[in-house]
Amino acid sequence: MIEALRKTEAKGSAALALYLLSDRADEKGEIAVSVRDIATEIGYNRKAVHDALQALIDLGDIEMIDPGAGTSSARYLVKNRITANPEGLQEQPAPFRQSSAEDVVASPRIGHKPLSASNTGGIRATFRATIQNLDHLLTWCRQAEPGAVCIYHIGLIAADRALSQDLNAIAHTVALFSSTGYLVCGQHMISLPAGRQIAYTASKSGQGYAPRAVMAGKVQALDYTALQAVMHRRADLSATRAIRNDLGVSEEAAERILRSLARRRLIQSKGLNAGWEVTATAREMIQ
Repeated sequence: MIEALRKTEAKGSAALALYLLSDRADEKGEIAVSVRDIATEIGYNRKAVHDALQALIDLGDIEMIDPGAGTSSARYLVKNRITANPEGLQEQPAPFRQSSAEDVVASPRIGHKPLSASNTGGIRATFRATIQNLDHLLTWCRQAEPGAVCIYHIGLIAADRALSQDLNAIAHTVALFSSTGYLVCGQHMISLPAGRQIAYTASKSGQGYAPRAVMAGKVQALDYTALQAVMHRRADLSATRAIRNDLGVSEEAAERILRSLARRRLIQSKGLNAGWEVTATAREMIQ
């Protein structure tokens, strides 16, 4: 996907639209499609897709050869076909499909447009293996353009992260970066050979911030959030309860996190029955 997008100067929604058109066009590079169907596939509203198509025309990546009329869709010629594997193009391009209420899973962030399900070819399949571990996610965050999207898990993340430390670290990082406005998270139903699955996506917003220590890999998101909880908790709130509330974990899990921070000397006791405080070293990392 990344190599394909380097073949165009289009960004954000325009780049996604070009990839989709390239993948679905026939052997002549032609495709008939409506703005609504493109919007359904790439997860942007119709105005954004209209602007994206105009940007692609201005860049010379596509040409409108028939504007369509009535119920007929406009037809485009894809002049800059960026599909990553042109030899693997389908002889008969996969049709666009109409979305329905059961095809989407609501995004946890207000204003985010969830994507509809699609077949296993095309843009979703290319995204599927984007994020493999925490280092890969952080590299993607540093290098991706605003509007870029990655899939960081497919399955049931609540259950799967309990079996994988890598996935748990990724999930905590995505949650942290989402809370700071750096990433926009989504959940989308997709169809795979094994059946319908939930794809968990993150999109770079171009806004917000990513804590420098986390982005640099100096501290993991779980520790960062726990340390922030301890440092900024109310006077009447214990460190354990603050961690529990901010991370959404059980009391027992919060206790384990607290002990882990103490063992690594990221927090220290303020005295007998006086509670915990963040050490100077940890304070430097998270500020």
